[in-house]
Amino acid sequence: MKNSLGLLFLFIITFNSIANANQCIEVVNKEIKSILFQKADADFQYKYCEYPRNDLMTFEGRQSVNIKIDGKIYSYSDDVGGVGNFGGSMFFSTLGVFGLVSTTTGNSPISILYLTIIENKLVLLGQLTFEQNMGNIVGEPYIEGKSDITNFWIKKLLQSNQEYIYGSPALSFYEGLLFILSDDLDKDMTIGEFAKLSSKLSEYPDLINFYRQKIFFKNNSLCSYNENITEMDAFGCKVNNKQLSICYNYFDSGSLIYRYGDKSNLELELSREIQDDDISANSFIFQKNKWQYQVNTDPLDAGILIKNNGKTVSFLKCDKNTIEPLIFAPIWG
Repeated sequence: MKNSLGLLFLFIITFNSIANANQCIEVVNKEIKSILFQKADADFQYKYCEYPRNDLMTFEGRQSVNIKIDGKIYSYSDDVGGVGNFGGSMFFSTLGVFGLVSTTTGNSPISILYLTIIENKLVLLGQLTFEQNMGNIVGEPYIEGKSDITNFWIKKLLQSNQEYIYGSPALSFYEGLLFILSDDLDKDMTIGEFAKLSSKLSEYPDLINFYRQKIFFKNNSLCSYNENITEMDAFGCKVNNKQLSICYNYFDSGSLIYRYGDKSNLELELSREIQDDDISANSFIFQKNKWQYQVNTDPLDAGILIKNNGKTVSFLKCDKNTIEPLIFAPIWG
C-alpha cells in the first residue's frame, strides 16, 4: 500500500511538472477602452503569453487580440516563436482595421496581421512579413492568409476614406503598409494620390521607397532594390522618354548616383560623394570631364541643366506627370 501511495505521489508531482512546463505564462495584458472603431465604441484587449524556455536564446508563445463592439466579442490568436526576445503588439486604425504585430530583437523579420469586421464576421485580410535592416523594411514581402475580398475591400477603403488617407494627420506605419496587400494598388490609386500618400508617410522613407520601386515606378526606376542591396530612389522622372533616377545606398554612407536611360540601356551613370549640404538641397550637381549635369528636383522646374565648360547647353525638362518627389533621408545622415 505504501508503495502504491508513493507511486501515486510521484505521478502527481511528475504530472504537475509537465503541466507547468506546458503552461503559457502571461507576460502582457493590455486593455484600451472606448475607442471609436467602425463608427462605434470598441474595447480592445491584447495578451501575450510565453512558454517556459528551454534555453535563453529561443522562445515560443501566443499573442491574441480581442475586440468588443456592439455587444459582440471577436477574438484572434497567433502562435509565435523565434530567437531573442519577442516584441509583439496590437494596433487599430480609424480605417476600420486592426491586428497583431510580430517581431523580435535585432534585424529580424517583422510580420503584420490585418483583421477587420465585415457583416458581423471577423475577416483576416492577410499577413505581411518583411525582412528588416536597422529597423527598416527591405526586400520583397511574404504575403499569406490573404482573403478573396481583400483587393475589393482596399479599393472601397481608398474610395471612402480619401480625406483621412490623403489629408491629415499622418498615417501610422501599419496603416501605410496595409495597401501592399492589394494587387491592384497602381490601378486604384493615381500617381497624384500616391504623391499625397507619400507626404503622409514622410516619417517612413523605407516604406515610400518600396512603393516607388516595387509598385508605382517599378518599370521605370533605375535604382536597385533586392535582397543584396537597397538603394533609395531619391528622385526620378521621365525626360524625353528616358528615365532619370537619383539613387543612393540607404544604409551605408557613400555615393550619390545619377542614372539616365532605361532598364535595358543605361546611357549615362555618374557618381559623387554625398556632402552634408545634400541633406537639405533641392538640386544635385554631377561632373564628367568638362560636362556638368545639374538635377533640379523642384516639381515646378524639375529637369536636367546641362553645361559644357560652364556654359549652358540645354535644359531637359521632366515630364510633370512622372516626377517622383525628392526623398533624401539617409539613416546614417
